[in-house]
Amino acid sequence: MQTAPPPFPDAPGLTAAAADRWRQGRGWRRFESRWTAVLPLAIVVMASAADGTCRTPADCAADHWQETVAALLLTVEFMVLLARARRGVLLVAVAGALLWLLPGALPNEPTRLAALVAHGLLAAALVRAGVIRRRSRQGLDVLMGPPVAYPWTAAGASFPGGGPVRPLVRRALAGLLIAASVLLVALGAIDRHDARARAAAATQVEGTVLAIDRGNAEVAFRLPDGGPARTTRLEIRWADSPEAGDHLPLLADGRGFVEVLGDTPDITGWLSAAAVSGTTGILLAASAAGAVRRYQGFSIPAAPAMRVLVQPDSEGDLLVRPVDGGPAGPALWRLRLREASRWRAPDEGGPRWLPERPARGGREEPPAGSPRSIPPEAAAAALDRAEQSVPALLYRGPDGPHAQLVVFRPPAPDADWLAVVAHERPAAPKPRRRGRRFREEELAVPAQAAALLAEAPDGPPEPARRIGMPRLLRCTAGPLAALLLAGYVHFLAGAGGLHGLVQPLFIGIAAFVTLVGAGTWQIGMDRDGLTVASLLRVRRFRWSEVNAAAVQRGRLTVQCVDGRQVHLDTWPARVLGKRFGGPDTPLAVAGTITVLAHRPRRRPAETMSGPPIGVPHVLINRTALACYLLFVLGHFLLR
Repeated sequence: MQTAPPPFPDAPGLTAAAADRWRQGRGWRRFESRWTAVLPLAIVVMASAADGTCRTPADCAADHWQETVAALLLTVEFMVLLARARRGVLLVAVAGALLWLLPGALPNEPTRLAALVAHGLLAAALVRAGVIRRRSRQGLDVLMGPPVAYPWTAAGASFPGGGPVRPLVRRALAGLLIAASVLLVALGAIDRHDARARAAAATQVEGTVLAIDRGNAEVAFRLPDGGPARTTRLEIRWADSPEAGDHLPLLADGRGFVEVLGDTPDITGWLSAAAVSGTTGILLAASAAGAVRRYQGFSIPAAPAMRVLVQPDSEGDLLVRPVDGGPAGPALWRLRLREASRWRAPDEGGPRWLPERPARGGREEPPAGSPRSIPPEAAAAALDRAEQSVPALLYRGPDGPHAQLVVFRPPAPDADWLAVVAHERPAAPKPRRRGRRFREEELAVPAQAAALLAEAPDGPPEPARRIGMPRLLRCTAGPLAALLLAGYVHFLAGAGGLHGLVQPLFIGIAAFVTLVGAGTWQIGMDRDGLTVASLLRVRRFRWSEVNAAAVQRGRLTVQCVDGRQVHLDTWPARVLGKRFGGPDTPLAVAGTITVLAHRPRRRPAETMSGPPIGVPHVLINRTALACYLLFVLGHFLLR
């Protein structure tokens, strides 16, 4: 039974004319996105491509503090722009000025000039975007007029979200990171002072290069007091790399300290880590302060508001439209939802606003134990209902100092009224992908399956059969991919934990899963149900458990009635299907699965003959992946 609607105050509506005025500055708002973080990355690439390396140890020993300042400045700028800090324009302007005023910050004049022009243009664009944002906000303030009561205030209650927000975790992390930044700077200074002191007390000796391996030189030397020859590995940081047999002047103290004469300790790593840690801490502290400010607006009983239309989008957020514009035109902005309260009557007393976990787009959560997927015959109606725009009351509006609040009733039948807190910044509406059938993730498969069912003619039972990639490919793709990846690790992987272990593990596993998974899938259909063999596992479903199948976003997706989905990346089969066609193309396989799941008379009357589905390629893939992981670990530990 639907609860009676809560009391609502009267508020002016956001008209199409006001919406057009707000849209006029949308183009400049694109400069406030995270894409602006590409600028410092581009400057780093340009500087790296220029010939600015030192050629000898003496050149490397020169004071390069300006290059260090530039590297740290670009690192901080990248993090600030990526976080979309409101005052990032100040940092952009300062960074551009310093990169030009410090002659040694960048390797050559073209790079310095490009950095100055790019930073100047971005700073001007950000200033213009800020002016337009404030002007648009003033127009909304005039439209909304005086404050009106919050929905819980009109119901005689207080904010259901609780008391003031205290982001203790973010504050604690911010303090730890800022303290760690100070500690890293101190450790770098101590390390440099200790290295200089040991170099001053060391003795000059002559070393002989024995071998060069990936930027490291193995050098043999003998101390002046005699004794056996000693060997050490030194990092080659200058451009003129020595060869085997060359002599290098060294400084050694006999207690483990060895360095090339003229080389100086580099603490750029310490300073970079301190810059990353400190910037992250400051951004976390700013985020904590923003969270406190965001919810301060709910401590008062009223706020400015306006009537709008809202519509759930494909990401579960809400699209805002004018009250007289209709659903056909483009949306104004997207509300990023944070938490919600529901107007519902508890066991005792009348209805009131009750807090709950964050809602996404106002979509109703199914009761526990109920099926989550929608039958194909109901998917089209569900899609139409999900696209409906509903009236809503929006408090405060975008670009204000406090969070937005939208009160509405979702388009689902018998849905409760929701009061949803949204971020104060408006997000750009995301474009639809490949038409309306992809607007709701959980409805995409049954919506496509409904069209397949309508087109599929009735006929005799299908024979039991297996469909998938060729047996030779399924049995050899895993070992071949593991060998190629192992060869890459052996010949091209760098030294250190990042290049020698982390990158081979993450990149190798991703490549193995993507490539081998697309070439080793297999599906079996017989009297007992559906069997799906993917990269590393085999899953079996009874026909009563299968809801629908479709080719969604380039993948063959099988959806069960309980909401589970199995995805198979079938791009090799799609390529072959476009050329040869036939009943084994992914689209034809999806149609066959859907027909068998919903038409019992079409199901096979016999069981599958031959070897089980997934044998032996699943075992081969598991073995190949395990061997690759062991090889990477052994290569890192034993080299």
